Amino acid sequence: MFILKLFQMKPQTWFASLFFVFLFLVTSCVKEEYDFEKLSTHARINPAIVAPVINGNLTLSNALEEIEDTLVFNEDGTIKLIYGEDSIFSFDVSEVVDIPDPSPESHVVEVGPLMIDDFAYDGSLSLGAMAAAMAAPEGPEIISKDGTNATFPAVPVQDLGTFAIPTFAHFTYITINEGNVSITLTNNWPVEISLTIGLKNHSDNSPVGADFIFTNIPPGGSQVQTVDMAGIYVTNTLDFDIRDFSSPGSSASTVPIDLSDHIEFSLTSNGIKASSGLAVIPDQLFYSDTDMVDVDPDPGIEITLVEIETADLNYTLNSGFGEGVIFDFILPSAMDGNDTAAYQIPLTGNGNASSNVSLAGIEADLSTDPAQPYNLLPFIVNISVSSSGNQILFDLTDSFTADYQIQNVVFRYLEGYFGQQTLTVDQDSIRIELDEFYERISGDLIFTNPMVRFPYMNSLGIPANLDVIAIGENISGETQDLNASAQSISPMENRDGPAADGAVIFDRTNSDIVEMIQIRPNLIVFSGEVLINPGGNTGSRDNFVLGDSKITGGVELELPWNVQAENLTLRDTVENPLFESSDNDFTLSDLEFFRLYFYCANGFPLDAEVTLIPYDRMTDTESDAIIIPELISAAPVDADGKVTGPNETTITINLTNQNLIDLEQSEDLIIRFRFNTTDNGSREVVIYTDYAIDFRLSVETEIDYEFNFDN
Repeated sequence: MFILKLFQMKPQTWFASLFFVFLFLVTSCVKEEYDFEKLSTHARINPAIVAPVINGNLTLSNALEEIEDTLVFNEDGTIKLIYGEDSIFSFDVSEVVDIPDPSPESHVVEVGPLMIDDFAYDGSLSLGAMAAAMAAPEGPEIISKDGTNATFPAVPVQDLGTFAIPTFAHFTYITINEGNVSITLTNNWPVEISLTIGLKNHSDNSPVGADFIFTNIPPGGSQVQTVDMAGIYVTNTLDFDIRDFSSPGSSASTVPIDLSDHIEFSLTSNGIKASSGLAVIPDQLFYSDTDMVDVDPDPGIEITLVEIETADLNYTLNSGFGEGVIFDFILPSAMDGNDTAAYQIPLTGNGNASSNVSLAGIEADLSTDPAQPYNLLPFIVNISVSSSGNQILFDLTDSFTADYQIQNVVFRYLEGYFGQQTLTVDQDSIRIELDEFYERISGDLIFTNPMVRFPYMNSLGIPANLDVIAIGENISGETQDLNASAQSISPMENRDGPAADGAVIFDRTNSDIVEMIQIRPNLIVFSGEVLINPGGNTGSRDNFVLGDSKITGGVELELPWNVQAENLTLRDTVENPLFESSDNDFTLSDLEFFRLYFYCANGFPLDAEVTLIPYDRMTDTESDAIIIPELISAAPVDADGKVTGPNETTITINLTNQNLIDLEQSEDLIIRFRFNTTDNGSREVVIYTDYAIDFRLSVETEIDYEFNFDN
């Protein structure tokens, strides 16, 4: 709006005032002896007078006062209008990538063959004991030669009987699944021997494995025989059954015969595992299984590293085994601090347990499988016996059930490739409140450098594009599409850095924003998409997100006052200081002549035409326009396009008789400025806050008025 300083006095008033000023000046010069009684009672004055009747000032902020809420005055003095919404889209990390709870795992584990501590026996049989068991005549002959050097008789093949082995304490009986028994025989007799040893259970004489057959063991020699015991039932009390004993004797040679000479036996078991029995089960790992837990994100997502904020390993364990065990859950590719993530759960014999362990704080590598280096977490379940030292009954039907699941996963940090995803920006709109401004202007005003900004904060370490569909619509229903191409959104650079703070900008270089604003829209409707990983999967898997990562965006329409103007018209209505009401006795006809002067100091880089239009508010009619006959030139500018100083102009306005009548009969006066940028409105100019037009409308007149002092 114009800021006008109006002289509120009516013409007859200020003319009368001028008269009294004139009279004062005259009387001040009159000599004291002047005889006023000699003056005539009639007088006539006709002084020439120049007086301002309207002073005014026009700035852009005056003209834009109706939209002051959206005005932004920049530090450099430029102006822009901003319309926007703080938040039009927000996508948190769960909409981009999430780790669902892995599927539950259920295992039935049979105890299987169990390792049994090895059993052993070291013993010997003397020559005297064995000779006593020999048939005649060899046995008695050998006994008779005790303590002499003599020929040792040949002993034909014969059985020598059964010899007991002391009871083994760590088992009562077992059925061997695998393992063997070795017997080492050392011959301390003076002659070569051959024999067969059969092991048998003392309780029922049942054989224990195959025979141990020793042949041609020389004096002082040793021989080892080993028998596989798989499938053999063994008690803790065994007997040696010596059969097929023979010796060639010493022939014609004499040898020392000593009945205390003995044959040494050393029996040892090796690697015995039992499928059933009654025995002490020593500490041992009897079950180990390595599996891969698939974190199973959405298709196309490949996670290589996860840092867990919180998660639980929920489990239910049941034992059908009579000894205590320890369950070990191990995540070999995960670290808990400086240690491999491992969790140990004890379970009593024939017991059960149901609980959970926390996985909070672990860092897991999901890329250890060369065939699929993502989404897979190695998982080891070990079951170990925790021995009580007591004998227990067991067999292959003993089993465990283990049900477990990783649940309630909340991650702190993820790395990988999170897929090419499209996130939808819901439809929204910006309402542009320029209606009143546009109602007060006519002509063409083109904002030459508008832009739509989508400011964003992005704490996702993922490249993305913003694709916007925007349509401007004015009150007449005319529309214009923004026609913008997708623009990139900067990702967060690293996990320890700040979120990426930027803006996607659509301006005259990459959209039809100028054409959109040119239709003077009162509404811009927009929607769009955020495309995650627009370049697709390059195999680098270098995306990352934090547990609280998100991307948020707003929208701002910026209209910097970089403009082109062609016949841009601003007008305002003011009270006409020259209006003559019907009850006054003074009219403009009392003037010898009447002339208007228009002074203007134009501080805008715009050429201006000025027109005065008398206006009758009662009848809403405009009289003939009084055109200021000269163009008010634009202010000069420097190399940067900024005004260096106002262009001052004074213009004489000659009035017709009809103009005088219209001025005298119109209560209001419309002052109209019509602006153009140079080069026929084609040049762009920038408007600054300190630009202004100062103007003054002055009247020059000569009063011809007769006074009658007798009245």
